[in-house]
Amino acid sequence: MKASKQPSGRVVSKSKTVRIFSLIAFLLFAVEILIALITYPLLPASVPAHWNAQGQPVDYMSKLGFVSIFVGLSLGMYILSLGATAMVRPGRDQRNALPVAIMIFLITIFVLFLELIAQFITTRLILHW
Repeated sequence: MKASKQPSGRVVSKSKTVRIFSLIAFLLFAVEILIALITYPLLPASVPAHWNAQGQPVDYMSKLGFVSIFVGLSLGMYILSLGATAMVRPGRDQRNALPVAIMIFLITIFVLFLELIAQFITTRLILHW
């Protein structure tokens, strides 16, 4: 089912909406991977993991662990967005699938965006940029 008529008379493409959200989720995940690949060689072997209230590092982790956390969380959120895409496949009951899929996409895109910001801020602090 490619399009449905809304009460206002507009025709909305379900597959187009899903494709746009899928593309946004993929781009955020791709940027996460790109940043991880660029910053990995620049990181010290031991990366601060926690800071106290005065901004002093109090716990450390390996740089592989640091990058793996961000990439792993982003991968999990991207897989969740793929699940939302599968919910809206043709041949399934479409009445409730699209609103639920859009809600999942909005949550995953929001979390991917927050992870990206957290990685920027944390990497900036570690590398003293």
